[in-house]
Amino acid sequence: MMIADITQLNDIQQKEGETVNIYFKRFSNVINKIMTVTDEKALDALVTGLYMRTPFWRGMQNSQLKTYSQLVDLVQHEIQSEEMIENREKAEKGKRRSLQKRGATLS
Repeated sequence: MMIADITQLNDIQQKEGETVNIYFKRFSNVINKIMTVTDEKALDALVTGLYMRTPFWRGMQNSQLKTYSQLVDLVQHEIQSEEMIENREKAEKGKRRSLQKRGATLS
């Protein structure tokens, strides 16, 4: 396994339209290869890499997180929220399609 360094961690940026889940997976893949990284550097790298102008990014600007573990908990909560929203949107889309099909068969 190749050992990463902090500069590689700082290079990870969330892409426009990329979910926090995908960004965090990429970030985690690198941080897990770094032998030693302080909580402060890990927090800074993750927050700096977030795509700006998202509600999660705005929330992170005022956060008082002290440890990487606290950040992971917050990220996991955000990922769950993203997944709930995505599932709700899929369900609503399915309902609309079903109603459209029913309307077409009644005509």
